[in-house]
Amino acid sequence: MSLVAAWPWAEAAAAMRFEQVVERWHEFYLLAGTAAVTLVGLLFVALSFHLETLLHDSRAHLLALARHTFSGFVYVLLFSLMFLIPGTSERELAVWSGAISLAFLVVMFTRDRARGGSADPSGHDRFLGRRRRQQVLVLLIGLATSIALAVRHDPEILMMFAAVMTLQLAGAAWTSWDLLVQVGRIKQSAARPDA
Repeated sequence: MSLVAAWPWAEAAAAMRFEQVVERWHEFYLLAGTAAVTLVGLLFVALSFHLETLLHDSRAHLLALARHTFSGFVYVLLFSLMFLIPGTSERELAVWSGAISLAFLVVMFTRDRARGGSADPSGHDRFLGRRRRQQVLVLLIGLATSIALAVRHDPEILMMFAAVMTLQLAGAAWTSWDLLVQVGRIKQSAARPDA
């Protein structure tokens, strides 16, 4: 009888421990979400000044790179919002983080399939392919971490989510820099009188 009576207490103690561990990450996810939304806002502003360059038919790779960058920031933002919801249980966090990672993987592969096998002879596809592979790796790590959290019930696994957020945020920031440099070079070459 004492084991049956102790079971709800053990479950409540585990839930409380998990909430305490999540609470320790509050500032990290607040900062990550703020950084993601700030950087996506700056990306919108920067690209709005060069929208004609981005939307030109011969520069579809730039639009693909912009989408890729945007999705990286949105992933971090959604993850951060999920972590900042008060009282989120371990199971809810595992399910939602796995669902977000899986949804982004599906969108990425669907978008790649829709593009088809159109090869870009200028090398942009290779560059974009590297960025995609990096993001797929981070999304797979996020999905694997979600599964590990659901199976092992160890709140220390949350450290891996921090790594996923850091890698995703850094990758999206790096890609946005590359995007802006490419757009700037195109604008500069178009402004030259000999072009």
